[in-house]
Amino acid sequence: MKTKQLKNLTKKARNELSWQVREEEQPSGPLRIYSDPVARTHAIFLPLEHPEGGPDQELAFLHELGHALLCERVHPFFSSGFPVAGG
Repeated sequence: MKTKQLKNLTKKARNELSWQVREEEQPSGPLRIYSDPVARTHAIFLPLEHPEGGPDQELAFLHELGHALLCERVHPFFSSGFPVAGG
């Protein structure tokens, strides 16, 4: 999939979130989203040094947004990247 298509999907997914979203920069580590089902908020942690916005980064962001959407709509279990056995 092309980067532009992934960016459009990412934008659409972000707009689908109904809980408050805040962005925070972090000194290191990958992009990640933490969802708090009690406060009904999402925190997007962005690395200080943003890698080039290629398809890999857009896909990772879309994946994290998927966790946030599933947390809002299905169950708070989806708020983290908890590994599932066999996955």
